[in-house]
Amino acid sequence: MPDLFTENNSSFSLASKASRFFAILMDYVLCLGLIVLYMMEFGEKYTPLDGGVGYRIEGLPTVGIFAIWFVIIVLPEGLYGQSIGKKIVGIKAIRQDENKASLGNVAIRHLFDPIDFFPFFGIVGFLVSSNNALKQRVGDLVAKTMVVNK
Repeated sequence: MPDLFTENNSSFSLASKASRFFAILMDYVLCLGLIVLYMMEFGEKYTPLDGGVGYRIEGLPTVGIFAIWFVIIVLPEGLYGQSIGKKIVGIKAIRQDENKASLGNVAIRHLFDPIDFFPFFGIVGFLVSSNNALKQRVGDLVAKTMVVNK
């Protein structure tokens, strides 16, 4: 198993930050679009204090939001090693030992997406992946995965 603080001993070439960025951008734009449509269909329409139109969803229907995220991002990557975005740019997620990532590995790596992407527009994931040999973000480090060129 490769050491996080030494040279990359992998037989795969690691995916570039640019290809990873475009893959996750495609995945989350698709996911967000489907969530907006879901909320428009199943949510309650309201008028915010500053005007416009909003939708809110409460209770059991919120499970649908997590289901969309799971089906668009986690499930395909867990089954095939690639989400839709990763398939388009030609990269895949694998375990550090270079075996196929399991659905569990992938779920764990994506549960850390909020830490990697949302504070300060992804700077946490960028800084973490810039400072280790396998270009792993926080989710990859916890799940013991890495992203490689297919």
